[in-house]
Amino acid sequence: MGSKGSVVGVLSAGEDLPLGERIRRILRLALPIIAAMASQNIVNLVDTAMVGQLGSAALGAVGMASMVNWLAASFFNGLGAGVQVIVARRMGEGDERGATKALHGALVLVVLVVLPYSLLLATRGTGIFSLLSSDPKVVEQGVPYLQIRLYAAAFVVANFSFRGYWNGTGRPGVYLRTILVIHISNIVLNYLLIYGKGGFPRLGTTGAGIATAVSAGLGTLIHVSLAWRHARAAGFLRRSGWDGGILRNVLRLSAPTGVQMVFLSAGFVAFYRIAELLGTRELAVTNVLINLSMVCVLPAMGFGLAATTLVGQALGAGNPQAASRWGWSTAGIASAAMLMMGLTLAAFPQLWLGLLMNDPEAEALGVAPLVLLGSMQVVDGVGNVLSQTLIGAGAVRAVMGASVLLQWGVFLPLAYVGGVHLGGGLLALWGAMAIYRVLFAGVMAFVFRRGRWKAIKV
Repeated sequence: MGSKGSVVGVLSAGEDLPLGERIRRILRLALPIIAAMASQNIVNLVDTAMVGQLGSAALGAVGMASMVNWLAASFFNGLGAGVQVIVARRMGEGDERGATKALHGALVLVVLVVLPYSLLLATRGTGIFSLLSSDPKVVEQGVPYLQIRLYAAAFVVANFSFRGYWNGTGRPGVYLRTILVIHISNIVLNYLLIYGKGGFPRLGTTGAGIATAVSAGLGTLIHVSLAWRHARAAGFLRRSGWDGGILRNVLRLSAPTGVQMVFLSAGFVAFYRIAELLGTRELAVTNVLINLSMVCVLPAMGFGLAATTLVGQALGAGNPQAASRWGWSTAGIASAAMLMMGLTLAAFPQLWLGLLMNDPEAEALGVAPLVLLGSMQVVDGVGNVLSQTLIGAGAVRAVMGASVLLQWGVFLPLAYVGGVHLGGGLLALWGAMAIYRVLFAGVMAFVFRRGRWKAIKV
C-alpha cells in the first residue's frame, strides 16, 4: 500500500460517518488484527496441548517460564504501543515519514538496550527460576526453556514494534501474513523438537523453547523485508528517516505502557506463584486457564488495536467527536464477540480441559473456574477496548495507574487471602480475577466518558 491508500484510510477515520459505515470500517481494520490474534491463540493452545502430553510438571514449568519471560521483556514490549500511537497520529496529519521515524526509534532501542539486557538476563535463568518454584521437576524443565526464550527477547520486541507500525499505518494485513508464517513455523518445529520427530532429538520443553525462539527470529527478518518493500519511499532504513527527537517521543509514550506491562506481568508471575502454593496440579490448571483466557482477550485486544489506530487518526485529522464515536462503537462490537466466545468456554468446560490436559484430577479442579472465566468475558471486552483506545489517544498514564492499582491493590491480595489463607482454592483465585476485570472495565469507561484524552498532544 502506498501513500494514497493510507490517506484514504485516514480520511474515513477522521470523518463523521453513519453507524453502518463505522462498523464496516472497524471490521475492515480489526478483522486482520483479530485473525492474527486468533492465530496466536491457536499456537498457545497447541503449545499447551503438546507440552501437556509430557505431564503436569512440564506444563507448569513452561507456564511459569513463559510468565517470567513476559515479565522480563514486558517494559520493552510497550514500544509497540508507543509506535502505534505516534504512527496513527502522524498518518492522520498526513506525515508518513514521521510515522517511519517512530519505527526507527523503537528499533534503535531494541539493538542498543533490549539485546544486551536480554542476553545478560538469560545467564541468570537458573537463579531466577529457582526463586519461583520449589518443585525440582518444574525447575529442571523450566530453566532451559526460560533461557532460550530470553535469548530471543530482542526479536519479540522488534516484532511488537513492527506490529505497531503496520497497524498504525492501516496495513494490518501485512502483520497478519507475517504472524501466520511465524506461527506455522512454531507449530512445525514444536512437533519436530518436543517429540523428536523427523530425525531430530527428543528435547521436550527445551525443544518448545527453541521452536518459539527460531520462529520469532524468522518473523523479524520477514518484517524487515516487508518494511523495505512498503516503507522504503517513506524513509525506512534511510538516513533521512532518522530523527533523534522522535526517540524521546517514543519513550515518553511507551514508558507508561511499559511500566503497566511490568506490573501486569509481575502480577501474573505472582498469580502463578499463588497457584503453586495450592499444588502442582493447581499450577498446571492455572496455565491452561490463562491460555484459554487468551483465546478471548487477544481478539478483544485486536479490536482495541483497531480502535487505537482509528482514534489516533481521527485526532490527527482534528475531529475528537469522531474519535469518541470510534471508541464506543468498537467497544460495543468487541463486547458482542466476547459474549459469544465466553459462552463457548462456560458451556463446555470439560471439553476444553480434556483437550489441553492429560490429568483427570487436574481437569476436575478446573471446571468451576473455567465457567467463571467464560462468564466474565463480555465485561472484559469493554475494559480491553477502551484501555487500548485511551492509549491510542495518549492517555497512557491513566490506563497505567488504573491497571497497577487494581491489580496489586485488589486482585492479588484477594487471590492470596481467598485462595490460600481461607482455603478457597482455584475458584477463589479466579473469583478475584473476575472482580479485578469488572472494576477495570468500569474505570476505563469512566475515564473515556469524561473525555480529557481529547486534548492530549502526541
